[in-house]
Amino acid sequence: MNLAGLVKCMVILFGATELKLHHVISNKILIYPWYVPEPDVNYRVFHYGLEFSVGN
Repeated sequence: MNLAGLVKCMVILFGATELKLHHVISNKILIYPWYVPEPDVNYRVFHYGLEFSVGN
């Protein structure tokens, strides 16, 4: 994951905390295309992870 993607995820988690929402962090919910899936895990979110750069 690039730094911009990591920052975006952290902002979402901090915002949820400020709203007093409970959240679970797990490596068995979301998978990116470049991850190697774990056996017997039914991922609920497949993140497409589009890459882009300024000027595109």
